[in-house]
Amino acid sequence: MCPTPDPRETYWQQRFSASARAAAAENEVNIYTAHGWQARQEAIARRFRRLFATGVLPAGARVADLGCGSGAYCRILAGLGCQTVGMDLCGDMLAYANGRGGGVAGWVCGNGAQAPFRNGVFDAVLSVGVLQHLTDEGPFLAECHRILRPGGVLVFMTLNRHTVLQAARRLLPFLRRAGIEPEAAEVSLRRYTAGELRRALARHLPGCEIRIDPVPVLPGPFRFLEAVLRGPGPLRLLARPFAVDLLVTARLPATAPSP
Repeated sequence: MCPTPDPRETYWQQRFSASARAAAAENEVNIYTAHGWQARQEAIARRFRRLFATGVLPAGARVADLGCGSGAYCRILAGLGCQTVGMDLCGDMLAYANGRGGGVAGWVCGNGAQAPFRNGVFDAVLSVGVLQHLTDEGPFLAECHRILRPGGVLVFMTLNRHTVLQAARRLLPFLRRAGIEPEAAEVSLRRYTAGELRRALARHLPGCEIRIDPVPVLPGPFRFLEAVLRGPGPLRLLARPFAVDLLVTARLPATAPSP
């Protein structure tokens, strides 16, 4: 018997399919504002440069981008010398990504909860904006664990629940961006706290080292503060209320656990 389709995942797959066919700019294809799209790309590029600089990832690392969308992050990673494979459930998105080129090793149509890759084949897995569309993040995180080698790294970005913007939306519902996010609870975007993400990772990537950084995205007059809020230590805590997203890095133990 076929499993019942997840209404949240089905809804957003249809939304992304429509945007890939009709949107003009790449941020619109991915349903982000222009500045939010740029901020996310810069955050991912900084994180992977850091992973290479500190020797966490080897040169020419094999990376899978699960939920690759238009392929922008795949192109960033290819530019850093990675052997990158992009995977997405939406065929229209993959067609758009393939048309952009960028030295990406390949494109795969598939579901992140049943990834068509061998065990331990990747040095890193990247996923941006996927968890927020899932009803249950468990199978997805378990698959990320399965396809990573020992010592491999999962880097993902997802929506932050505790933000000034979200508080304003709860108090003033008319601030919700019309047409961007649906009202229906069964298909609305999910948001996480840092604690929830740590607990989920502890269940599905046991023993991993976890780092969670806020990704602040501020209105135009205040954007100069974003670089300040990305600073060390206490500044990251100050950034949390202004972070639309949380950027998570989880490194697996270097030795696989005994069966």
